[in-house]
Amino acid sequence: MVEQTLGSGSTSKKRIEYIDAMRGFTMLLVVFGHVLTHGLNNYSEGSVVYSFFHTFRMPMFFFISGYIAYKATEYWNFDFYKKNLRKKAIIQLVPTAFFFILYGIVFRINFVSAFLREGVGIYWFCQTLFEMFLIYYTIQLFCKYTSEKLFTWLILLAMIGTKIVGLLYREHGIIYDTLLLYRLLPYFMYFALGLLCRKYNDSFLRLMRNDGFKTFLLLLFLFLFVFKYHHAIPYAKYILYLSDHLIIRLAGLFCVFSFFLCNSDFFARNGKLSQLMQFVGRRTLDIYLLHYFFIPDLSCCNEFLSTDTRAVLELVFGFGMAAIIIAVSLLCSAIIRNSEFLGHYLFGVKSDKYSY
Repeated sequence: MVEQTLGSGSTSKKRIEYIDAMRGFTMLLVVFGHVLTHGLNNYSEGSVVYSFFHTFRMPMFFFISGYIAYKATEYWNFDFYKKNLRKKAIIQLVPTAFFFILYGIVFRINFVSAFLREGVGIYWFCQTLFEMFLIYYTIQLFCKYTSEKLFTWLILLAMIGTKIVGLLYREHGIIYDTLLLYRLLPYFMYFALGLLCRKYNDSFLRLMRNDGFKTFLLLLFLFLFVFKYHHAIPYAKYILYLSDHLIIRLAGLFCVFSFFLCNSDFFARNGKLSQLMQFVGRRTLDIYLLHYFFIPDLSCCNEFLSTDTRAVLELVFGFGMAAIIIAVSLLCSAIIRNSEFLGHYLFGVKSDKYSY
């Protein structure tokens, strides 16, 4: 069984080329979004360009994380459970804490009050992902001591339950904020869906290759996206709410996965474009942690870009800046990885010297 971990920085004996490329593409979308929102300052997140990619970029990341995380053959006991949680803590929590504090020092932010107010803020992804692994591992351990047949039902229950609570619960408090429940609750379902799709992988891949289903997904995504901006039907706000928080995200997510799956031969040939996308995909953690330091203040460009009539200019500018920021982040990553200690504890690089 092929093993990969999103953003772990570790590699295994065999990697899935199209999965790495898909991660690279999704990382590009993340940096692109941050260029627009963090760099342009007063940029409107209601922009068509931003909204198009925002619908599926983070659900895609969590789905891939769950899809890669599922292992059918592992033997679960309490020692194995603790060992795996420790690994995830080193890979995801240690780098998050380090870069959160470093970011606060560099940009003169009171990180203690910031943490109490909104957790680790911009570095929320890794902490949230660790919490998702905690739920997943706990369910796996419980099923091993009871019945493995419960796994699917418990994952479904956790998936639906967290999504419903995330939609209904909005009362912030210190526990809700510092534990990043406002991130965990709405996004866990995509991680859980990735677990289930990997568990029933053959059926899932057949569905993703089915032309009728691909056509349905693409038309559904385009219809819902257009409907978001042009609608005049009764109860439209309820349809929009359900679409924005679930349906359009799932449609976009599966459209992207299907595209990369159906073009897996292209990525397996390892041409220059494919190699570049895969390399970015293998360095997602590095880029995610470092890129915030290199986003320039682009507020002077805001008035020229933040309009729906300049979408092409917005795309070219945003992706161009994102490519530059990713390149700088990868250069810094390579320098940091030159230290085996820092590479291991900041980016999760496997090391015999610093093995867990």
